[in-house]
Amino acid sequence: MAGEGRALRGIVVHGDGRGGRLGFPTANLDVAVDRALRGVYAARVRVEPETGWCDATVSIGDNPTFGDVSADRVECHLHDRTGDLYGCTLDVRLVAYLRAMEAFEHPDDLARQAAHDVAASRRLLAGRTGR
Repeated sequence: MAGEGRALRGIVVHGDGRGGRLGFPTANLDVAVDRALRGVYAARVRVEPETGWCDATVSIGDNPTFGDVSADRVECHLHDRTGDLYGCTLDVRLVAYLRAMEAFEHPDDLARQAAHDVAASRRLLAGRTGR
């Protein structure tokens, strides 16, 4: 897919808090988005000034389930990581395209799909090192 291998860099800003309420908190990046990148990806993320990379599942799009977002967003769910990242700069490397953006009838349906996305992302990234 078009996004695999692409890099993004941006500062973490406040979002709507929906990811956390669904069980998948995200770091929302303040970054211009190429509409061709829309979709869900397995990714590697580095939080500056750290040197290590962590696994993540990244959503790029306009949150179609909720219908109240007009601009595309980059939302990064960092696997096995907690803590406040607001104001931090993230480097994101899109590793593998998982699926297209889609609208779900209910937020619970989105949460179930997000669980599948994270599991798929973990499988794809397992055993890979570096960025």
